[in-house]
Formats: sequence, C-alpha cells, structure tokens
Amino acid sequence: MKQPCRVLFTGSMCALMLSGCSTPRPAQMAITPRDKETYADKGAATVQKETKHRVAILTKQDNIIKGREVADALDAQLTSVISDFAFFSIVERSNLDALLKEKQLEALNSDQLEKIDIPEAEYLITAKVNAPRIEKNTGLNLTAVTANSGRQNVASFKVTASVDFRFYEKATGRTILVKNIERVAPGSVDCEQTPTAETPDAVGKLKVAVQECAKVFAMELGSRYAPPARVVETRGEGKVAKFTMGTNYGLVKGVKVEFFEYVDNSDVVAGAVREPSPVGYGVVLESEQNSSWAEVLESDKVFVKRGHYVRITSDQSKALKTQIIDAARLQ
Repeated sequence: MKQPCRVLFTGSMCALMLSGCSTPRPAQMAITPRDKETYADKGAATVQKETKHRVAILTKQDNIIKGREVADALDAQLTSVISDFAFFSIVERSNLDALLKEKQLEALNSDQLEKIDIPEAEYLITAKVNAPRIEKNTGLNLTAVTANSGRQNVASFKVTASVDFRFYEKATGRTILVKNIERVAPGSVDCEQTPTAETPDAVGKLKVAVQECAKVFAMELGSRYAPPARVVETRGEGKVAKFTMGTNYGLVKGVKVEFFEYVDNSDVVAGAVREPSPVGYGVVLESEQNSSWAEVLESDKVFVKRGHYVRITSDQSKALKTQIIDAARLQ
C-alpha cells in the first residue's frame, strides 16, 4: 500500500518578510542634478500605433501524467501572462474546443504545426509538458513526521518540470522560437517511497513548476516583440529609473531589463545603420499598468539618463544580476 506524501517547505519566511524593509520606495528617493540629465536621440522615429496580433495557445502533457491537470495549469498561466502583453490578444478558448476534440494536438509532437488550422489566429503557441524528473534530495531523511504515525526514514524529493515551447507564425509558415524550459518546484515532497507523476503532492508541485516555465517563456517573447520603452525619470543619483513599460508588457517585480541608446556607425563602417548600444542593466522593483521602476545595477559605474531606451532582456535567469555585477567588477 502506498504511503501518503506531504509537502516539505524549507527556508525562513521571516527572512523573506524582513528583506528590503528599510529601503525607500523609488518615488521617495531624491532627484539630484545627475538625475536631471537627458539623453537626446536625434534620429528617433515617430512613434507608431501598436498593432495587436491574435495568438492561440495549445497545451498538452506527457501521457505519463494522467488527465489534464498539469496542462491546464500551464494553459491558465500562459493565457494570463500573454494576455498582459499589449501587442497580443488571445483567441477565445471556445474557438479551440473543437480542435481539442479532433485531437489535432498530435501536431505538437512534430514540426508540422501548419496542420493545426485556427483561422482566427496569426500566431500559435504550443506547449508540451514532458515527463517530470523526481529526484531524492541527498542527505534529507526525516523521522517522526507526524505523531503516532509509525513512519520512519521519510525521504525528501525535488520535482523538476520540463516544457517544450514553440512559437509559430502562420503568415510565413515559420516556427520562430523553439525552447525547452526546466524549473524545479519550490520546496519538496517527503515520502517513504519515490513519488510518481500520479502522486497528488508531486502533481501539485508540477503545476507550480510549469507555471514558472510559462513566465520564463513569456518574458522571452516579450524581449523579442515588445517595442522599446523610454526612461522618463531617474532618482537617487541614477540608482533607480522609471520607464514607459509596465504590466501591459508582462513586467512584474524581478524582471531584468536593459537600458540602451542608439549609435550610428556609418561614419566608420560603410552601410552601417543605427543599432542599440547597451548603457546598463536593471531589475524591476515595482510596476503599474503603463510604467515600472527598476533598480539600476552598478549605478555608480553606469549612467542611465532620462530618455534612454529600455527593453526586456532575453536572459531572465535568477543568476543574471550576479553575472552582471561580477562582470562589472572585473572591468
């Protein structure tokens, strides 16, 4: 008889609650003479009205996971974050029901996405949840998990989700982006026996992990398709910057951004055109519908000004901030 498993949470909630409490909010920081300097882009083009592109989202899960519970969690998260982008609109779910019934989702296993015919959509996002990886956490054996349970040597297991994403453009018949994203679910599952993809607690962890995969993929799309924003204000000697991109482009706390300006190298390279030149990097601190505040990384070494451009970086890994700071220290 299989023993029930329970979720084990690690870490200090107290530390999370206390972190950052003494830091003033960006809008409370002083505006200094440095913050009043402005970058002027004389070659800036007239701002064009944004066009919304209709996108359909199709999800599937590996047969080892019964039902559609995990795929539905992925679908809900993808729909939510993609809907936040001002340049995408989601094809209504009712339009996809017939497609699901006709089992055309088998095309998710091949490169022939053109077989999936959704007339209302200009783009197609497919996401397939692969078989999960469930591994024992070394050295984490527990005893006496519950009073009078009689269970001993309960092991702790981590659950890793893997999702294959594809972004297909119907007009050109091209698969523009193919990406496999893996995420380890927070916390762990403790159990006397190795959990399976059918173990309820493991399924719960999988749902959380695939939703994190969806957020990462959405930020990858945002970095490719969101038009550049502009810095409208800096404060605290350039320590923070406010710019014209917010939740309407899926930005939330922790998203990494790049500040840049355009450089014209036609005087030294024949036929050269205006191209972005990085100024610095930042991490979003808070966001509203149409704007965000970001911490400027290494603000004592970079000079982000009002008027500079901003875009979402393609690398949204948690280690990116550390990599940027370490690279700057070596210069």
